[in-house]
Amino acid sequence: MVLGIAWIIQAGEELVYESAVVGEGANNIKFSYYGANDITNLEYCAWNTVAKNNFGCVNLKRKSYCILNKQYSKSEYEKLKAQIIEDMKKNPYIDKFGRKFHYGEFFPPEMSKFAYNKSNAMRFFAKEKKEALAMGYTWDDIENPTPEAMMKANDLPETITETTNEILNEIIECTGCRRSYRITQGELGLMRKLGLPLPHECPRCRENKRFDKENKPGMYHRSCAKCQAPIYTPYAPERPEIVYCVKCYQAEFI
Repeated sequence: MVLGIAWIIQAGEELVYESAVVGEGANNIKFSYYGANDITNLEYCAWNTVAKNNFGCVNLKRKSYCILNKQYSKSEYEKLKAQIIEDMKKNPYIDKFGRKFHYGEFFPPEMSKFAYNKSNAMRFFAKEKKEALAMGYTWDDIENPTPEAMMKANDLPETITETTNEILNEIIECTGCRRSYRITQGELGLMRKLGLPLPHECPRCRENKRFDKENKPGMYHRSCAKCQAPIYTPYAPERPEIVYCVKCYQAEFI
């Protein structure tokens, strides 16, 4: 069962709430992100792998009963965790807009390491700069520089059989954004295997073109699976996940 906001990349997860990117076999993960396989009972954690019963921990592997990356006995862990949660409820984090983030909320937008316009969120929920900044996200108008191109993409060989390894030394100008890119050894090998000509666009332009061809996700009006209250969710009606409203979900843990 997957509830709340979650981006799942594997199969077999359950009880994942307000978390982003978790691995196979994840169970009871809350307010966390970038968790790998076999993680259980994590809250406010990031980059945990094969980890269980951790709170507020980053970059841990095969560790249990840790708080802020320090390991405790089971009884010490449970006692200290309860104290921290109570304090988070009484003394929430307050962002620059004065918004309060008590225990039970995902990390505030201002803690994101990605500018909104350079994140995947922009693909799914496009926003203007002013709107994104007003919501607490960051924005980056600076384009990372690329080296000066040595040749134009339209001058690439028409077929892969005409292409020599010398192409690996070239810096090519993209036909789309005019930024420069290079062909890697692995990419050249794949094109030769498939019998395809080299791409005339940089990786970013190719990714954007693929995304535009896909069905973009949306938000759907549904009813809570328990009380039938109306809810607004990214889970389409035909999907198999059970979706609860906030009140019914929270009642599951009381």
